[in-house]
Amino acid sequence: MKPYKHFRWLLMWLMGVFIPVFGLQGALLTALDKTDFWGPLSWSYATHALLTLGIGWGILRGHQKVPDLIGFLFMGGSLLKFAAYFLLFKPFVLAGLGDRGWSFFLFGIPYACALTLETIYVARLLGINQR
Repeated sequence: MKPYKHFRWLLMWLMGVFIPVFGLQGALLTALDKTDFWGPLSWSYATHALLTLGIGWGILRGHQKVPDLIGFLFMGGSLLKFAAYFLLFKPFVLAGLGDRGWSFFLFGIPYACALTLETIYVARLLGINQR
């Protein structure tokens, strides 16, 4: 399979996982009467989707140029996501919300979904060299 088909796979699965999980997480927030968290939840999913696609594209380009460094690109992408969380999401998006205990719930679930898909994506890219 060509490397760009793997990126299409990432895009397809990212949307296929994020949309239902976002709906379930939003339904849970609504059931718990936490409707003021819908904004931060939307920002979290949008940021994770954009960062995952950007990191996936960077990993693909890095795999084509220096395939030995793909692991460092993968770890750097995770570091970038945590930096985005601590620099952008936590102080600005959650500033108006009084309950800070929900920050992991709003950030962690999309992060875990995106990280799982990125891990499978990198494994698929590494499998290209095996054939």
